Amino acid sequence: MTNNDPELRQDSVEHLLAEVERLKAEKAILHADLEKHKQKLSRMQSPSRSTMTWILILLACSTAILAPIAVWARRSFLDTNLVCANVVGLILGVIGTLAFAVAGPYPWAIRTRQQVGQILPLQLKRGLTQ
Repeated sequence: MTNNDPELRQDSVEHLLAEVERLKAEKAILHADLEKHKQKLSRMQSPSRSTMTWILILLACSTAILAPIAVWARRSFLDTNLVCANVVGLILGVIGTLAFAVAGPYPWAIRTRQQVGQILPLQLKRGLTQ
């Protein structure tokens, strides 16, 4: 038997064609299984992905809103020199107005108003710095 034998060649070709057909069928089955698995994975991940997406969106929005407020609060309240200066300024304004309201109608209270205006701010400054 040589390679030129037509019977052997025909057998070999038929065998190869049968093998190609078998491989094509196996490939089709594997592709079908792959598509089923892809559909399962896409269905399973969809709710968790959308939930995680909304959580991240809400986190980003709340961070964008709260960040400037946090910076303002830090600059306003954690800087003790600024807070003391603002509080002392407010208290002095109230004391001056209060002293004028109390001593305004009475001429004899002018001296008292001056004393309150001089002594009380010093006492307040000492009290705030101690």
